[in-house]
Amino acid sequence: MGTFKNQKDKVVGSAKEKIGEILHKEDLQEKGQIQAEEGKIREDEYRARIAELEDQHVEKEAKRQDLTTERKDPETSPEEKQVPQFDHRSTEQKIEEERMKHYTGIEDKL
Repeated sequence: MGTFKNQKDKVVGSAKEKIGEILHKEDLQEKGQIQAEEGKIREDEYRARIAELEDQHVEKEAKRQDLTTERKDPETSPEEKQVPQFDHRSTEQKIEEERMKHYTGIEDKL
């Protein structure tokens, strides 16, 4: 139900209430009062639902932008989160490189 129907119910209900009061018809007055109150209740429910949806949207957007403090971890920096590089050298090649470093004295300079 949109706000137009709720506004219509409030206006028509108030009009029925006034007409019932003028014509001294209590049943019309009561029906108008009930209709106006129902319109107000539905309007309040509609506005509450809109506010709830807006809050959900804002929350979702904040999570998307990662602005919420719960999602941030101050102890880890982006450098720490990097995936370690895999060494694609064969075992024999690694052993040979270690020998060369040892014999040439390169490891002392590093």
